[in-house]
Amino acid sequence: MLYIGVILGFSSLTASALPKIQIVHFDKFLHFIEYGILGYLLTRAFYGTSKIEYKYIIWFILAAAFVTAAADEIFQSFIPGRDSSVFDLIFDMVGVLCGLIIYRKVSHGRDKIL
Repeated sequence: MLYIGVILGFSSLTASALPKIQIVHFDKFLHFIEYGILGYLLTRAFYGTSKIEYKYIIWFILAAAFVTAAADEIFQSFIPGRDSSVFDLIFDMVGVLCGLIIYRKVSHGRDKIL
C-alpha cells in the first residue's frame, strides 16, 4: 500500500514540477518501471502466503494492478498539465506482468515463467 501511495504521489505532480527529459517516450519507460516494481512487490506479498492456487493469485495481482493503474490515469487527468493515456495504462500492465515474471524467476528458478 505504501508503494501505491508513492505512485500516486508522483502522479500528483504538476507538469511544471516534472523534469524536462528530451528522450522520446521516456514517460512510458517510467510507467513500465514503476509498475514493474509494483508487480514484483504484489507477487512477493501474495505468493506463498495462502493456500490459494497460484493462477488465482496471478489474476488477483493483475486485477489489483489494473484498478490501481486505471485510477492513477484518471487521477492524472485532473492534475494541471497532465493527461491520461491508454498507452500509459498498457505500459503499466506490461510492467506489472514483467515484475510478476521476474519475481517468479528469482524465487523459483528458470523452470517456470508463470
